Amino acid sequence: MEITEKERLMLLEYKKHICDATMELIELSHDLGKNELEIKKKISLVLSSLSKIASYSEIKNCNLDGFREIANEIFEDFIHPSREFELLREIDSSLWEKEINLKLELFCNYANFIRFDFANNKAIKINFPKNLNLGYITNR
Repeated sequence: MEITEKERLMLLEYKKHICDATMELIELSHDLGKNELEIKKKISLVLSSLSKIASYSEIKNCNLDGFREIANEIFEDFIHPSREFELLREIDSSLWEKEINLKLELFCNYANFIRFDFANNKAIKINFPKNLNLGYITNR
C-alpha cells in the first residue's frame, strides 16, 4: 500500500525533526552536566520520530532496537554509570565526557543516516560497522 502525499510530507517533517534534534544534541553535549535533561529530551524526540516514520514501513527491514539500546546506555551513563565509567570519572572527568559524547555522536549520525523508501512503504536496513563496540547494539 502506498502512502498519500500528505503522509509523505509528514514523514519528511519527522526526518527534519530528527536532524534538528540531533544538531541540538551535538551542541548540548559540550556541557553534559548542565544539559543532561535537555539531552534526554532530544534523544527521546529522535526515538519517537524514528518510531513514527518506521510505522509507515516494514519494520522487519529496519532495526530500530540499536537506537533504543544506545539511548538506554546513554541514560544509564548519566543515572547509574558502570564501575568502569565511575573509574573514568574519578581519574579524569573529561574521559567520561568523551565517552558519552562519542555515544551521542554515533546515535546522531546513525539517526540521520537512516533512509526510508516512502513510495514503496519499505525501510532500508542500517548496517552498523562490525568493529564498532556499542555494547548491546545488534544488526539483526
